[in-house]
Amino acid sequence: MRRTERWRERDHGKRRPWAQSGQAPADAEQQEQEFLSSITQEYAFDGGYSPERDEALFIGGLPDVKKFVDCVSGNATAIPAISQNEIASGRVKSLFMGDSSSSPTIIGVQSFRQNQILDKRRTLMLRKNTYNNLDTPSVVLNTKITAFISGKQLKFRSFHATRSIFDLTGHFRDATDDEIKTFANQTSVNIPDVKKFIEDADEVVRKKIYLIKKSGVLNNYKTKDLERAGKAAGVSIAMSGKAITFPDDKKQLKELLNFLDHGVYKSPISGDRFLANSKRKI
Repeated sequence: MRRTERWRERDHGKRRPWAQSGQAPADAEQQEQEFLSSITQEYAFDGGYSPERDEALFIGGLPDVKKFVDCVSGNATAIPAISQNEIASGRVKSLFMGDSSSSPTIIGVQSFRQNQILDKRRTLMLRKNTYNNLDTPSVVLNTKITAFISGKQLKFRSFHATRSIFDLTGHFRDATDDEIKTFANQTSVNIPDVKKFIEDADEVVRKKIYLIKKSGVLNNYKTKDLERAGKAAGVSIAMSGKAITFPDDKKQLKELLNFLDHGVYKSPISGDRFLANSKRKI
């Protein structure tokens, strides 16, 4: 089975593959098998669910995935070898190992960080029972893969680790200032001071607004129905006519945003209220 190993570099928002050698590390296949064999369930990524240890998320049709597949399917020797300076610069983001002879093409992807580059001044190597300073540029490889590509599908467990390699902004990200303005201009939304709201919006608020906008909950349900549902869940929703008023108080605001993102619910058994930081539709 022919396998290729390559580095992947990020350069001003662009990513390019680089050939490094003709053979993958000896344990590459083992890492891929460990990753796949540990998965009992797979779910489409929606930004709202953190998988358990035996679960994985997947995204299909990412442009970046096609770039990886095209690279593995091509001629490795035709791609310029990456230089030592480029590795040391911090522009290398991943190492990937693929098999183009399988159908579909499969690729194991490891994240690569600066702390994996060994400092020759602080690294000792044992030779003939004597520790000597490291005299050649060296790196440490991860023991696990970050993501796995099978054809057009990307499988992963950690969104944060995977987005350091792949561009996932089309699937989950923070709402921009312009998107918050558009959100605030909806007839179902009342934000008294939009400028201040944008200035105060932290990462959590922006992520929730993106998810609420993506779900379409404010378009799919009448605000009076949302107010009624909020009351049943113990969430107080202030109304301004037919519009939901988004409070200035940060704690109240985040409770409202969590509710609109289906993150607040009341137990049918105990009646206790819960805040969910991970969820999936069943």
